[in-house]
Amino acid sequence: MDNHLLIHDTPLAPHPDGRAQPPHTISWLRVRVIAGTTLLELTAALAIVGVVIGLTLPALRDTLDTVAVRAARTAMASGIARTRAAAVARGGARFVVHPEESRFWIEGMGGDTLASPVDLAADYGVELSAGSGSQARLELRFDGLGIGRVASRTFTITRGSASARLTVSSYGRVGP
Repeated sequence: MDNHLLIHDTPLAPHPDGRAQPPHTISWLRVRVIAGTTLLELTAALAIVGVVIGLTLPALRDTLDTVAVRAARTAMASGIARTRAAAVARGGARFVVHPEESRFWIEGMGGDTLASPVDLAADYGVELSAGSGSQARLELRFDGLGIGRVASRTFTITRGSASARLTVSSYGRVGP
C-alpha cells in the first residue's frame, strides 16, 4: 500500500450542504512540504557570506594592486623600447617622464610628439617616482643607434602595498 494516500471504502458523513460524498475518497497523509527558507536561515547564510567576503577582500585588493603595478611597469618598459626603436628610425628620440603626474610620452629630437602620453595614474591607478630629488620633467635621450645618453635611472611604481622598480641603464637597457 502506498504510504502517502489512504482509500476509504466506507461512506463518509454527508456533506454539510446535503450532497452525498462518493464512497471512495482519497485523503492525503500529512506531508510536510518546505516551500522556502526561514528568516533565520537567510540571516545565517548572509552572515557566512559576509565573513567569507571580509576574509578574502584584503587579499583580493593586494592582488589587484600587484597586477596594476606590474602592468604599469610593463607599459613603461614598452614605451622605452618604442623610444629606442624610434631613435634608430629617426636618428634620435626622447622618452619624457613627468613623475609628479605619473605620465610619459615619446618625442623626436625636434620636440615633435611621436606617441601620445600614457597616463599611468588614470590607466592603472599607480604613482610614479624617480628617486630623491627628482625633477618635474625627466628625459631619457637615445641616439641614432638606440643607445641611451643619460645616467642610469630607477623608477618606482606604487599602488597600495604593492611596488615595483624599473631601472634603465645608461645604454638604454631596461631591467626590474
